Amino acid sequence: MKRKTIAPILMLVGGILLLWPSLSKFTPSPPSPARPVIPTPTAADQELVAPVTEALRGNSKDAADLARFYATLASAIERDSEVMTTTGQLRVLHARAGQMAFQETGLKERTPGLAKAAEAVVQEALGLENLPLQGLFAAKRKRAAEIFLALAWACAEAG
Repeated sequence: MKRKTIAPILMLVGGILLLWPSLSKFTPSPPSPARPVIPTPTAADQELVAPVTEALRGNSKDAADLARFYATLASAIERDSEVMTTTGQLRVLHARAGQMAFQETGLKERTPGLAKAAEAVVQEALGLENLPLQGLFAAKRKRAAEIFLALAWACAEAG
Protein backbone atom coordinates (compact mmCIF):
# COMPACT_ATOMS: atom_id res chain seq x y z
CA MET A 1 0.00 0.00 0.00
CA LYS A 2 1.32 3.42 -0.88
CA ARG A 3 2.36 5.74 1.87
CA LYS A 4 -0.10 8.44 0.80
CA THR A 5 -3.03 6.01 1.18
CA ILE A 6 -2.18 5.04 4.74
CA ALA A 7 -2.62 8.55 6.17
CA PRO A 8 -6.27 8.93 5.08
CA ILE A 9 -7.10 5.48 6.41
CA LEU A 10 -5.50 6.25 9.76
CA MET A 11 -7.30 9.60 9.90
CA LEU A 12 -10.69 7.98 9.29
CA VAL A 13 -10.04 5.19 11.78
CA GLY A 14 -8.86 7.77 14.32
CA GLY A 15 -12.00 9.84 13.76
CA ILE A 16 -14.23 6.82 14.26
CA LEU A 17 -12.37 5.89 17.42
CA LEU A 18 -12.63 9.45 18.75
CA LEU A 19 -16.37 9.46 18.11
CA TRP A 20 -16.94 5.87 19.28
CA PRO A 21 -17.69 6.72 22.96
CA SER A 22 -20.47 9.12 21.96
CA LEU A 23 -21.69 6.84 19.15
CA SER A 24 -21.85 3.83 21.44
CA LYS A 25 -24.33 5.75 23.64
CA PHE A 26 -26.63 6.31 20.65
CA THR A 27 -30.22 5.66 21.67
CA PRO A 28 -32.66 5.65 18.79
CA SER A 29 -36.34 6.28 19.39
CA PRO A 30 -38.65 4.47 19.91
CA PRO A 31 -36.67 1.16 19.86
CA SER A 32 -34.29 0.33 22.68
CA PRO A 33 -30.57 1.17 22.32
CA ALA A 34 -29.85 -2.55 21.98
CA ARG A 35 -31.70 -2.60 18.63
CA PRO A 36 -31.00 0.44 16.43
CA VAL A 37 -33.26 1.03 13.44
CA ILE A 38 -31.48 -0.38 10.39
CA PRO A 39 -33.15 -0.83 7.00
CA THR A 40 -33.72 -4.38 5.84
CA PRO A 41 -31.24 -5.30 3.08
CA THR A 42 -32.14 -7.03 -0.16
CA ALA A 43 -32.80 -10.77 -0.06
CA ALA A 44 -29.44 -11.39 -1.76
CA ASP A 45 -27.60 -9.30 0.86
CA GLN A 46 -29.50 -11.03 3.68
CA GLU A 47 -28.22 -14.35 2.36
CA LEU A 48 -24.69 -12.94 2.04
CA VAL A 49 -24.59 -11.72 5.65
CA ALA A 50 -26.36 -14.75 7.20
CA PRO A 51 -23.06 -16.27 8.46
CA VAL A 52 -22.43 -13.07 10.45
CA THR A 53 -25.82 -13.38 12.15
CA GLU A 54 -25.10 -17.01 12.99
CA ALA A 55 -21.64 -16.21 14.39
CA LEU A 56 -23.20 -13.62 16.73
CA ARG A 57 -26.35 -15.52 17.71
CA GLY A 58 -26.91 -15.33 21.47
CA ASN A 59 -24.48 -12.45 22.06
CA SER A 60 -26.98 -9.58 22.27
CA LYS A 61 -24.62 -6.94 23.69
CA ASP A 62 -21.90 -7.71 21.17
CA ALA A 63 -24.52 -7.78 18.41
CA ALA A 64 -25.85 -4.34 19.40
CA ASP A 65 -22.34 -2.86 19.63
CA LEU A 66 -21.40 -4.27 16.22
CA ALA A 67 -24.67 -3.12 14.65
CA ARG A 68 -23.91 0.47 15.75
CA PHE A 69 -20.31 0.11 14.57
CA TYR A 70 -21.29 -1.08 11.08
CA ALA A 71 -24.09 1.49 10.78
CA THR A 72 -21.57 4.21 11.64
CA LEU A 73 -19.10 2.91 9.05
CA ALA A 74 -21.86 2.81 6.41
CA SER A 75 -22.86 6.38 7.15
CA ALA A 76 -19.26 7.63 7.04
CA ILE A 77 -18.57 5.85 3.74
CA GLU A 78 -21.77 7.16 2.20
CA ARG A 79 -20.89 10.78 3.11
CA ASP A 80 -17.20 10.54 2.24
CA SER A 81 -15.92 11.69 -1.12
CA GLU A 82 -12.28 12.44 -0.32
CA VAL A 83 -10.76 10.21 2.35
CA MET A 84 -11.50 6.70 1.09
CA THR A 85 -10.68 6.67 -2.63
CA THR A 86 -10.27 2.96 -3.44
CA THR A 87 -11.88 -0.36 -2.62
CA GLY A 88 -8.56 -1.48 -1.15
CA GLN A 89 -8.72 1.34 1.38
CA LEU A 90 -12.25 0.30 2.35
CA ARG A 91 -11.14 -3.28 2.96
CA VAL A 92 -8.25 -2.05 5.14
CA LEU A 93 -10.60 0.33 6.96
CA HIS A 94 -12.95 -2.53 7.76
CA ALA A 95 -10.18 -4.73 9.11
CA ARG A 96 -8.31 -2.07 11.10
CA ALA A 97 -11.29 -0.15 12.49
CA GLY A 98 -12.84 -3.37 13.75
CA GLN A 99 -9.59 -4.48 15.34
CA MET A 100 -9.07 -1.12 17.02
CA ALA A 101 -12.65 -0.66 18.21
CA PHE A 102 -13.04 -4.14 19.71
CA GLN A 103 -9.54 -5.12 20.79
CA GLU A 104 -9.27 -6.43 24.35
CA THR A 105 -13.05 -6.72 24.67
CA GLY A 106 -13.07 -10.51 24.38
CA LEU A 107 -15.27 -10.31 21.27
CA LYS A 108 -12.97 -12.54 19.25
CA GLU A 109 -13.07 -15.26 21.88
CA ARG A 110 -16.85 -15.03 22.36
CA THR A 111 -17.62 -15.09 18.64
CA PRO A 112 -15.26 -17.46 16.85
CA GLY A 113 -15.65 -17.19 13.11
CA LEU A 114 -17.21 -13.73 13.16
CA ALA A 115 -14.22 -11.81 11.78
CA LYS A 116 -13.75 -14.33 8.99
CA ALA A 117 -17.45 -14.24 8.10
CA ALA A 118 -17.56 -10.42 8.03
CA GLU A 119 -14.37 -10.23 5.95
CA ALA A 120 -15.82 -12.71 3.47
CA VAL A 121 -18.90 -10.48 3.08
CA VAL A 122 -16.79 -7.40 2.40
CA GLN A 123 -14.59 -9.26 -0.09
CA GLU A 124 -17.60 -10.71 -1.89
CA ALA A 125 -19.27 -7.31 -2.16
CA LEU A 126 -16.22 -5.20 -3.08
CA GLY A 127 -14.01 -7.79 -4.74
CA LEU A 128 -10.26 -8.11 -4.30
CA GLU A 129 -9.21 -5.61 -6.95
CA ASN A 130 -8.13 -2.15 -5.86
CA LEU A 131 -10.60 -0.02 -7.82
CA PRO A 132 -11.20 3.73 -7.53
CA LEU A 133 -14.43 4.87 -5.89
CA GLN A 134 -14.99 7.65 -8.43
CA GLY A 135 -15.85 7.86 -12.10
CA LEU A 136 -16.82 4.54 -13.66
CA PHE A 137 -16.57 2.81 -10.29
CA ALA A 138 -18.57 5.33 -8.21
CA ALA A 139 -21.20 2.63 -7.67
CA LYS A 140 -18.63 0.74 -5.57
CA ARG A 141 -18.88 3.42 -2.85
CA LYS A 142 -22.67 3.04 -2.79
CA ARG A 143 -22.27 -0.74 -2.70
CA ALA A 144 -19.81 -0.48 0.19
CA ALA A 145 -22.29 1.62 2.20
CA GLU A 146 -25.05 -0.89 1.41
CA ILE A 147 -22.96 -3.86 2.48
CA PHE A 148 -21.89 -2.23 5.76
CA LEU A 149 -25.56 -1.47 6.46
CA ALA A 150 -26.35 -5.10 5.64
CA LEU A 151 -23.68 -6.14 8.16
CA ALA A 152 -25.27 -3.80 10.73
CA TRP A 153 -28.64 -5.45 10.02
CA ALA A 154 -27.13 -8.93 10.37
CA CYS A 155 -25.65 -8.00 13.74
CA ALA A 156 -28.94 -6.49 14.95
CA GLU A 157 -30.78 -9.64 13.86
CA ALA A 158 -28.46 -11.77 15.99
CA GLY A 159 -29.31 -9.80 19.11
